[in-house]
Amino acid sequence: MRNNPAITENLNANLVIIGGGGAGMAAALTAAEKGVENILVLDKRGIGGNSAMAFGIFAADSPVQKRNKINCTRDECFKIAMNWSQWRINPCIIRALIDKSGDTVKWLEEKGVEFECGPFFPNQLPTFHVPKGRGAELMKTLKENCRALGIKLMPRSPAAQILTDERGHLTGVHAQATEAGLNISCKAVIVATGGFGGNEEMLRQYCPEYHSRMERVGLPHMGDGIRMAAQIGAATDSRNVLLLGGPSSLHPPDLHVKPGIKPDLSVIGLMPIAWEPRALWLNSKGKRFADESVDSGSYPTTNPVVNQPDNLCYTVLDSNLVEMISEQGPVMSMGVSKEKGDRKLPGLAGDLKARVKNGLVHIFGSLEEMAGWMQVDPGIIKDTLEEYNSSCDGAHDRIFLKDKKYLFPLRTTPYYVIKWQTAFTNTIGG
Repeated sequence: MRNNPAITENLNANLVIIGGGGAGMAAALTAAEKGVENILVLDKRGIGGNSAMAFGIFAADSPVQKRNKINCTRDECFKIAMNWSQWRINPCIIRALIDKSGDTVKWLEEKGVEFECGPFFPNQLPTFHVPKGRGAELMKTLKENCRALGIKLMPRSPAAQILTDERGHLTGVHAQATEAGLNISCKAVIVATGGFGGNEEMLRQYCPEYHSRMERVGLPHMGDGIRMAAQIGAATDSRNVLLLGGPSSLHPPDLHVKPGIKPDLSVIGLMPIAWEPRALWLNSKGKRFADESVDSGSYPTTNPVVNQPDNLCYTVLDSNLVEMISEQGPVMSMGVSKEKGDRKLPGLAGDLKARVKNGLVHIFGSLEEMAGWMQVDPGIIKDTLEEYNSSCDGAHDRIFLKDKKYLFPLRTTPYYVIKWQTAFTNTIGG
């Protein structure tokens, strides 16, 4: 049923939280624990947001790390974060985030969340904390704790406007419930609505690297909270960033991670294979354009791809490399695994062949067939492969200096090709 503008319900609250994802639920629980009563949480959809789809969270100096004798200090993480961003981000905010991260894990454990930790990508610090049941189970736990403390959760009640009086002082929030408008008088508002990944106009205005071929991973947040806050005078920052990810077009239709299910190839799609550093990357012109092992699968891997024609990349493997990955597992992995054997992919060749029918994988008996499918001059593909294989034979990448441990010649047919493009997981800034 659509909202009837003639019907308005008046409510009172001490605190209104706009957004029922991880940030909003944590804010509600923390406020209640500090003695705030009569708290409302408004959400456009159901409670959980993108946090329900998350694999895990960052933390340094956490109880989980200490129990496992993992030395991962806040100071070290702060230096890495600031150097990686080239000091473009607010160091005080980053310092507070990192310094409180271990306490956040402790706080969640006290709520009943269980964690294991390790690196998210290879060669990273073991800061990635994965809750049992992933984000879906974490949000379920937070929801149960909110209800136990009497916090009123109002899904499908999107906030439309933050209300102020003639002096600019906060007076409340106007929201749209299913059957009526809501005028909520309150003393304070916390905005926890996420970014603007679903807003095409804002993406084009604030994120120059965005283009229409990018796919979004997650819910289509429209920047409502940013808009409402700006309307009452909140400061905004035009230095917004897309957190690039991918490979896109390789994910299964349902990206929601189910509680208790361990992510594997069927959940994360073909990402570990498309990001395989021992493979060869070609653009749509049949040219190699990057060191395929750049950052060993971390998010900067997608930066070279976004600059290619049509935002396209073709990952090329031969049958020998597919067999090696099947027996040893892919170099790139995501998330935490206690058992090294979990990375092996027995029957990978058959799995890749099964993906041909849905267009995610293409198999060719010759370079000429591959070139025909890519609509590229076969001579270009052959020259590219010859030059690359020569570098592999000599254990020295003469052009992009890929680490020699990842230089693996591709000569044995059939060739397996995965076509992909960059996506983005969220927007940062506002």
